[in-house]
Amino acid sequence: MTVDKVAQYGNSTSVDNAFFLMVSASYWGGSSWDFDPLKFRLVINTLTSYSPGLSAYQGIPMGPATLRTGETVSGQLVFNVPRTLTPSKLNYSDTVKGVNIGVVVPQVSSWVSAPNLFPQILIEQQPQPVNSLTITGTCTGGCGPSSRGVYNFSGIFGDGSGHNSVQCASVSGSCSWTLNRAGQIPWAVSWAFASNSVQGTMRVNVTLDTGRVVFDQSTSTMFGSVSGSGSSYPSAFAVAILDRSNYLHLGYYSGETIRVQIVPGYNGGSFDPASVQIVRITDTDTGLAISNTNPTLPITIQRNSPQFNPLTANLIAPSFSYSGPLHLTITMQSA
Repeated sequence: MTVDKVAQYGNSTSVDNAFFLMVSASYWGGSSWDFDPLKFRLVINTLTSYSPGLSAYQGIPMGPATLRTGETVSGQLVFNVPRTLTPSKLNYSDTVKGVNIGVVVPQVSSWVSAPNLFPQILIEQQPQPVNSLTITGTCTGGCGPSSRGVYNFSGIFGDGSGHNSVQCASVSGSCSWTLNRAGQIPWAVSWAFASNSVQGTMRVNVTLDTGRVVFDQSTSTMFGSVSGSGSSYPSAFAVAILDRSNYLHLGYYSGETIRVQIVPGYNGGSFDPASVQIVRITDTDTGLAISNTNPTLPITIQRNSPQFNPLTANLIAPSFSYSGPLHLTITMQSA
């Protein structure tokens, strides 16, 4: 009889620790041996012994078997032991057959983690810097001046102290100008004009250098304005679930791969970017390493797409027991 591997589940706040022992037992003797795993006892350093128990995180359990000479049975035993105690020996006693065997239990070489089924997702949106914007005014149907012979635009795009203005003398054409700035601070644009007829309108378009149109309307109202922040953010979301399709048990042993299926999406209006990118996925605070993703990052998500293609993040089970929700941060930015 040998104990090939010992794994532990539990932490400093657990009442009990679960010890998972991978055990092999061989028979060399007469015609057969009715092997019964319930006859095992785990001996603790206090000389107290514990019977095999059950755990949802158990792998392939060790079951009863009738062994003929030369045959071996293997499987996992689990023992629930008070947290402060340490196992020292594994005994098997069969008084009917006169079998009494004991082996030393090796040190713990692996830990069992059981993360929650639904990981917690935080979307970190990388702002797309706005360094300039272009304002275009187009007069149709006869636009009159707000001051003699002109219609006016003005904008603040910088530290707030600068006031840039432009005047368009044409009452039937269009004019445009671009405001630039270095710092990422809020901006504001306003305009004023008058209509000489009920048909006269002014179409105002404000486009950021990122390509995002933040205002595009035709109006006959004399005054108007539009403002925004120093950066453009995508509007994204994601849901995730633990993929346990390849596991017979609910626990993950140190070094095993924890697969998380993530379904990202991006909702936006007509003035928002046509797509965003997922550029990074990180573990926030649980200490689990992300080995890779499938597909590899970055990936592009189209705005308001009816199809959400899942991606898989592969995490490595740690060298300690973890039982809370996984905390993943998904970093997105405008494509």
